[in-house]
Amino acid sequence: MKKLSIFFLVFALTVLSSTGCSAQNIQENTEDIKIILTINKPTMIVNEEEKSIDNEGTVPIIVNDRTLLPVRAVTEAMGGSVEWNEYSRTVTLTKNEETIKLTIDSEIALLNSDEKILDTAPTIINDRTMLPIRFIAESFCFNVEWDGQTQEITILQDSTNKSNSPDLEQSSTSPDMSATEENLTEENNMENTLLITIGDETMTATLADTVGAVALKDLLSERPITIDMRDYGGFEKVGSLGQNLPADDTQTTTQAGDIVLYQGNQIVIFYDSNSWSYTRLGKINNFTQAELKQILGDGNVTVTLSMD
Repeated sequence: MKKLSIFFLVFALTVLSSTGCSAQNIQENTEDIKIILTINKPTMIVNEEEKSIDNEGTVPIIVNDRTLLPVRAVTEAMGGSVEWNEYSRTVTLTKNEETIKLTIDSEIALLNSDEKILDTAPTIINDRTMLPIRFIAESFCFNVEWDGQTQEITILQDSTNKSNSPDLEQSSTSPDMSATEENLTEENNMENTLLITIGDETMTATLADTVGAVALKDLLSERPITIDMRDYGGFEKVGSLGQNLPADDTQTTTQAGDIVLYQGNQIVIFYDSNSWSYTRLGKINNFTQAELKQILGDGNVTVTLSMD
């Protein structure tokens, strides 16, 4: 999820004609790294220098609410390397101690030796291999920001703080959703209590004080909404709301129980931590991380949202 108006995000790699051909001239950069790409624009800005994405005019695009970015140029700008195996149709990305392996048309990725489930399988479009940027950037300890108005994707690494992996504790410079109680509605009353029903279990959540939460409350005042949700990244359940809500995205480090709006039209429920750009919607009350994982279960789940 999260899920952008941001935007949850994806790379594109030129398909190589030979097996196991590694990228050359890899950038080794210990300074801050800032990469900016724009949807349908064939250039990117790396630390204020504009460069062509490739010689073929490849541009970032959006497919099924996922942003697809050019992998070779971006990965090398991040300081990583790329290998393509034509026989197995596998892309291997490496940066420092992290290795990511993705296979065309498979939603199973390998981060080092751990299997991860992607919400979008890598695919080939116009002879370019499209890979999931969000998963890749987070695995390489980068933050990703999405600007829906300018259609810009910003990939950031701060040399003073590179502990942005979702498997690490939250950064002190990132907003902590669970700690900013002032961003949640002060009165935990019936009017601001969201009901979340999964099977026979109903949980309550306190709505946040954001434009997205207000819009969701108005929507649910008319009728309950049922959403089919799926796992992403080993830390969240995400599903389409079926329509857009107003977004107020900020870079946020989430905790188990947080509910956010991603890309303006997807609801995300966290059962673990992640750092991304989201609009806060609320937080589930009085459930531990272990209890949430048990209720949400493995794989797809049907969730009904309603107002008390």
